[in-house]
Amino acid sequence: MLILFTKAIKDVIIYLKVNVKINVRVLFTEKAIGIDQIRPRLGEYLEQVEKGNVVIILSRSKPKGVLISYSSYEELKRLSERVKQLEFKAILDEMRELGEKAGITEEDVLAEIEEVRSCGP
Repeated sequence: MLILFTKAIKDVIIYLKVNVKINVRVLFTEKAIGIDQIRPRLGEYLEQVEKGNVVIILSRSKPKGVLISYSSYEELKRLSERVKQLEFKAILDEMRELGEKAGITEEDVLAEIEEVRSCGP
């Protein structure tokens, strides 16, 4: 599964390089603050994350959460979905390859699916 994930990440990177124009911040600041410090200055920290900074929220000196901009969050969700799609594609490709080696065609699989569907609930 690690190989599939690594391949999926490489595919996402290639996809991004070829198909997506994104602003990449090479340098960003990362700041760790205690939960007691964030409460009175939340507005200030939200302004910082809108500028591309990252705020790590600590509780008892342990990381418990992260503040990022909404656009960064949306991008992470989109990339996560793309990775899932690529992982699924890799699994399907592997199954197709195994099927071909076993002499099973996609038509055979589709016929089998139709047969099962026609049986009803």
